[in-house]
Amino acid sequence: MKQSPAASPYAVTPELQSASTAVADAIALCKRLSDQLGATESQIKGLEADVEQLTAERATAEAALALADGDAVKALDKTALRLDSDLGAKERELRRLRARITALEVEGPKLHEAVRLRAQELDVELGLWCTDAADALTPEVEAAAKQLAAAIEKAHAIGGPTMRDFTDAAYVPRPSGFMRQRVNGGWYNAGANLLQPSPQGLGEEAAAIHSQISPIRQAALNGKVYPEYVPLARRPRPYVRKGIEVRQFGTPAPAADSAEQ
Repeated sequence: MKQSPAASPYAVTPELQSASTAVADAIALCKRLSDQLGATESQIKGLEADVEQLTAERATAEAALALADGDAVKALDKTALRLDSDLGAKERELRRLRARITALEVEGPKLHEAVRLRAQELDVELGLWCTDAADALTPEVEAAAKQLAAAIEKAHAIGGPTMRDFTDAAYVPRPSGFMRQRVNGGWYNAGANLLQPSPQGLGEEAAAIHSQISPIRQAALNGKVYPEYVPLARRPRPYVRKGIEVRQFGTPAPAADSAEQ
């Protein structure tokens, strides 16, 4: 039987996907509520204008009916009844929409709180996934850093100000458990540097570079600290103290540090 390929260690878990979907659904529900509030408010404004107009028409019809006589009374009475019916329908619809606004605004805080709770649950699942993914990534980074560390080791052997700045800046931490912390207004990397030279000493190639360049660096340092020529007449003379001749000599140059120059 053909085996299915192993799942990627970086695959999104069902729990994480479910939590993400829950947040999206909660936000979508809040958006629908907001859309409904906006649409209902717009309808209410239209109905309020209609009610105001019908109320004015009804008052005009009522005044005309009060002043009418004969056959005009019947026609005006019919108009007043129609306006009463239209006005009543508009007012009922207006009350219904206002009640909807009240109900929606009661639900609004609940729906927004649901978004916050779903987001907290998503943060938990996302944190768990990130931890597992970092654990899976760590061996890959360590393997890549091992190859890079061999090159960085040569940079340590080469030395000099440029290489010293480079090796000081070269930093690859282990992903698992790594943190950056704020300390005294700056950032501190709380994680071991995988590019640090091995405590067992330089590798073969780096050691070969170091052995070749060390005497040259020492010669360069010797030249830098070698004293200026002092004419014979200005050189200190030996003197005798209690029968012992004392002579003054220069001090030798210090040993060159491979990181200097």
